[in-house]
Formats: sequence, structure tokens, C-alpha cells
Amino acid sequence: MAGRRPAAPLNRPTRIYRRLVQTLYRLETDGYWWIAAPASLAIAGLAIVGRKLWGAKQPQA
Repeated sequence: MAGRRPAAPLNRPTRIYRRLVQTLYRLETDGYWWIAAPASLAIAGLAIVGRKLWGAKQPQA
């Protein structure tokens, strides 16, 4: 395995997001899709709003 680098440590928001996705997937597969589906949509909406508000700034022309 020459040339293979160890994976970079995940930052905190990535760990939280990954854990959230795992939890929603578990809820959905356990039959609680009626909780997981609206939660997934709400989280996606918050992610879009968050990127609009605090995302990467556009370079000045």
C-alpha cells in the first residue's frame, strides 16, 4: 500500500452531518419514514439557506 495517505480528520460540521444522515436513514429503514422524510426536507432547506447566508463570498469584480 505504498503511496496511500491516511484520511484527513473530519471537521466537526462534517461529523455532525454524517451522524444526522445515519440517524435519518435508520429511522426511515425502521419504518419511521413519516418522521424522517419531513426532517430530511427541513434539513435540506436549512442547508440551502445557510449556504446563501454564510457560504463562500463571491469575489469582487
